[in-house]
Amino acid sequence: MIVFNGDIVFSEKALRAFNESLYLFIEPVIDLMDIFHLNPNNYAEMVAELGDYFPDYIIRENAKKCIDTLLDLASWTQDNFLHKMDVLHEYALYKILLYECAYFEEMGEEGSEMLKMRFSHSGIEEVPESEREFFEDMAEFGFDSITDCIYRDVDFLSVDYISSWELTNSPLRHMFGADIDHLYPLFPQDVRKQIDEIRNNNDVFKILSAVQTVLESLEGKPALLEEKSEEEINAQIAMGLNFALAPKGLGVSQETPFGYSPLGTGEVDFYIFESDFHPFPKAIGESKMWGRFHTQVDQLMGYMHEDIDLGFTITINKSHKLSMISEKQKAILDTYSIDSQDFRMLDIRKSIFGGWICYQQHPENDQPFITNHFVLNLYRPSRKKAAVSRRKKQ
Repeated sequence: MIVFNGDIVFSEKALRAFNESLYLFIEPVIDLMDIFHLNPNNYAEMVAELGDYFPDYIIRENAKKCIDTLLDLASWTQDNFLHKMDVLHEYALYKILLYECAYFEEMGEEGSEMLKMRFSHSGIEEVPESEREFFEDMAEFGFDSITDCIYRDVDFLSVDYISSWELTNSPLRHMFGADIDHLYPLFPQDVRKQIDEIRNNNDVFKILSAVQTVLESLEGKPALLEEKSEEEINAQIAMGLNFALAPKGLGVSQETPFGYSPLGTGEVDFYIFESDFHPFPKAIGESKMWGRFHTQVDQLMGYMHEDIDLGFTITINKSHKLSMISEKQKAILDTYSIDSQDFRMLDIRKSIFGGWICYQQHPENDQPFITNHFVLNLYRPSRKKAAVSRRKKQ
């Protein structure tokens, strides 16, 4: 069965019935695809048929991938595994529904009856009463109602506009707006290369990727760190960052005098700088045990210079559920302000690097900058209990 990203969460019986209905839309397309899949001599006819469901450039790059995507949709709606669609599946399913529903509409009253038949199979009888109305709406209103149940957004229909915007605006903006990583397979090959070049040459991506990698490595060793102090853990993080960033021409120092603190000049936990020429600051990082997050963000803002594009916090967690910390961080960031304009939050989202990522504005020059708020999660009670239990049995 395919699971969906829309706002409606179906019960198991309703999800199974919805998948069966979708299969009835997909089946006519698959009859043709099976023929093409088995007989590559039908290439010209195959390309013409695929053009209804995929962009031309995707078909030219990998026609077999397009065929496999359509076959996936058919088989996934029929099996008992839970499948999550990638962007090619989403795009193809959208186009199938669009063409099938347009065909029904052209047929008038007969088409309306055919549409209703898509939602009148035996599986619908198993759907709980509380969810029947969704199926009734889809049978009556067709395409718009069906796609509302499947998709939260349809950015995949605007990849040409989105790619142009991404390639011509500040690299900082790549982490906001549309989900570029999700849309990536739907971009043409040359555009994918351009986006890769932007990311590979952008210090924000390099640094956040390095922090993510170091924290993931440390989270694999919770027993070694649970008795360590904040300072000792920060030293481990700094060592890992230096190792990861040195090949990229970036250095990391600790407790560097910079910016402001309540008593004057502060000392930055992680001062990341360009090491090839002169120590020009590239990013500022603050790391604290959980419990002082608001103060930690305030401290970071005191260090943020208008020429620095990136700040980050690392919350070291040894005692609370990760979900609780994430929720409380979001609540603090949502309402964060020093006054109405200073370090204004323009946008907050889940970060592809982990934690929350914020798009903010420098008060000195109104230029945007990014802060990423990580959690080093060393709280693994279930894993610890299992390890203790295993030792006792031995």
